[in-house]
Amino acid sequence: MFSIVIPTYNRKDELMDSLASITELDDCGCAFEVIVVDDCSTQIYDLDLTTFGIEISYVRLAENGGPSVARNTGAMRAKYDWLLFLDDDDRFLASKLVDVKRAITENSECDLFYHLACIDMQNEGFSYQTKQNRFSTFKEIQGIVLDSNPIGGAPNIIISRTLFLIAGMFDSRMKAIEDYEFIIRLARNHPETRMFYIEKPLTRCQYVTNKSSVSKSAINTQLACEYVKNKYSLAGDDALRFSVNEQLMCAYAQVMNKNRMAALNYKNAFLLTKKLQYLVIAVLCLINPALLFFVKNIVSSKQGK
Repeated sequence: MFSIVIPTYNRKDELMDSLASITELDDCGCAFEVIVVDDCSTQIYDLDLTTFGIEISYVRLAENGGPSVARNTGAMRAKYDWLLFLDDDDRFLASKLVDVKRAITENSECDLFYHLACIDMQNEGFSYQTKQNRFSTFKEIQGIVLDSNPIGGAPNIIISRTLFLIAGMFDSRMKAIEDYEFIIRLARNHPETRMFYIEKPLTRCQYVTNKSSVSKSAINTQLACEYVKNKYSLAGDDALRFSVNEQLMCAYAQVMNKNRMAALNYKNAFLLTKKLQYLVIAVLCLINPALLFFVKNIVSSKQGK
């Protein structure tokens, strides 16, 4: 029923922990496989996959292609109908497969399912839960998808393998926000496709500040945004809305590296929207980007009460 695709690059220890967590999932009473795609790591993995007691296949790419290529490779090798994506340093929560199986059984007309995630800020010592809204078709997000990703990243979606392949998979030319671009594409090209929102966290993501990562590179994010604008020939209001989003995504990448350059991105977002909140955040970033995590921790604590 499920094919779990895990791209990995130079994170053997994290991968082993991730695989171990899959063995601890609640029994869903259905078949599943795990496909590990090594994106040409320079680190020697030398894995003994037989110790986990589950079906795991390991594929090593001949050259580094980025997360899109790794995930696409796993999807093309998958033998089951439903694709789940897991980053090598993240975890599925115990009830993931059980809850997803139930949702698929009760909503057989849907080709994509999405859910919340728990985000652990490792260095800052706090956690928070993502927020999404409920949508039934991709047509419903056409008017907002350029403002932000309303569905979430790859670890938070479950998609039919058929739809994933028909839609063209992740764009291999992108080194960042490839999962977001895929959602934009679905909204534009497959508006009638039905989806279902599972309103609970089923993935736990580990966020580590000041750690080298392709997805946290502001340069790669900026290049990816320029690529999206050209790919979809964004103009007028669409271009403006996505440009604001671009500034916020680049700011996020800078903040995760605790770089004061995030202040410039937030200032640009203020100039584009005249929203005072972006100017306030810009000032905080200029003082110290770590202040944003302090504020986020306070807000998350209040929301959790």
